[in-house]
Amino acid sequence: MMKPEMIQAITRAKIDVDLAKAKYDDIREHLKAEMELKGIKKFECPELSITYKAPYDAENFDKKKFKLEHPEMYDDYAGLTHKSSSIVIKVAGDD
Repeated sequence: MMKPEMIQAITRAKIDVDLAKAKYDDIREHLKAEMELKGIKKFECPELSITYKAPYDAENFDKKKFKLEHPEMYDDYAGLTHKSSSIVIKVAGDD
């Protein structure tokens, strides 16, 4: 059984993370809007770097539709690839 203190610590940490993420997302959206409006492509300072990436159209393959319309061919072309877990963190000074 988990101790009540641990349950409280986990609950508080989860709430703190969710609140911080919401605040971070709000700041990001505001920055993106300002960069779009002012035509700023990149901002750099010793602590961080922010790069604006403009929207673009990308070609994609509708795997679900292909499987529905050509189920006999799907298995000939589909395969599984193992992807290791990962995270991406960019800190000032990292390349």
